[in-house]
Amino acid sequence: MQEFPSAPGFVAVALGNFDGVHQGHQTLIKKLVDRAHKEDGISVVFTFHPHPLKILAPAHNLLLLNTTEEKENLIRRLGVDFFIPFPFTKEIADMVPGEFVQTILLRGLRAKSIFVGYNFTFGRKAAGNPNMLQSICLEQGCEVNIISEVKEHHVTVSSTNIREFLLCGNIKMANLLLGYTYSLFGPVIPGNQVGRQLGFPTANLDVSPGVIIPANGVYAVKVKIDGASYDGVANIGNRPTLGHDLLQSVEIHILDQRLDLYGKSMRVFFIERLRPEKKFSGLHQLTSQIQHDVDLARSILRTTSYSMLF
Repeated sequence: MQEFPSAPGFVAVALGNFDGVHQGHQTLIKKLVDRAHKEDGISVVFTFHPHPLKILAPAHNLLLLNTTEEKENLIRRLGVDFFIPFPFTKEIADMVPGEFVQTILLRGLRAKSIFVGYNFTFGRKAAGNPNMLQSICLEQGCEVNIISEVKEHHVTVSSTNIREFLLCGNIKMANLLLGYTYSLFGPVIPGNQVGRQLGFPTANLDVSPGVIIPANGVYAVKVKIDGASYDGVANIGNRPTLGHDLLQSVEIHILDQRLDLYGKSMRVFFIERLRPEKKFSGLHQLTSQIQHDVDLARSILRTTSYSMLF
C-alpha cells in the first residue's frame, strides 16, 4: 500500500465494503475522483478487511464477489489515488459513530469530503447512517455526499442482489449489475481424466477460497491463461452421472485447443448459463449432451459482448 502523505491537502474519502465494485460503487467512486481532481487533492477509498460480517457474524459464512486483491485492482482502474483496506477488529466494531468519524476520518485521514452510499451504516451496532455522518461532519467543516441507489432493469444494484443472482445461476443479471463479467481465478489442479476419455479434456480450477461459485450447471465462458484468451465451456457441480456424493468441482473445457495447463493459473469469465446440472443415463448420453453444450457455447460466444476487466 502507498504511504499516505503527512500533509495531504484536500482529501476526498469514499467509505464502504465495495464487494464486487459494482455499478453503484463505480458511480460513487467516479464522483469521488472528480471531486478530488476539482480541488487538486487526493482520492481515497477506505474499506475494511476482512469484511465486517466475517468478524461480527462468522457463522453466516459470507461468500464474497472479489478477493481483496481483485477489489483493489477494480478500484484503482477508476483512478483512485489510495486504497486502504483497514483492519476490522472487535475494537473498531465497538466504536460509537462519533468516535469513528473523529478518530478515523477527520483526524486520521483529514477528510474534507466524504462519499457514501444511501444505505451506508457505521459505528457500534451499525447505529450510524448517512444523515448522522453528514450532521457530525458539517460541524467540522467536512462535506458529506450521499449517493442515491442505482438500478438496472428496475433492480437495485447491490452486492447482496448480485450474490443471489450468481447463486441461482442468473449470470446475465449478475454481470449487468456488476458492469463487467464475473470471473473466478485459480490454479489448475489434477482431475479424474474422465473428460479426456470422452473426447472433451477439462482443466479443474482450484477456486480462491471465500468467493462465490455460481450455481451448479454448464456455462459458456471465456478463459484467460498467460494473457491469451480462449473460448470454453465450464461445468460446475458434483458430476452425478459419474457417482454419488462427489465433491463440487469447477471444470473447464477449452474449445479447439489442446493445452498443457498443469502448473498454470487461469481466470474463467462466466458469459451465460446453458443449463442446470443433470444426471444422465450413462457416458454415451453425457457425451452427446457435452457436444450439444459445446456447439451452443460456440454460438453464444460468437455473438455476445462481454467485458473482461482482469
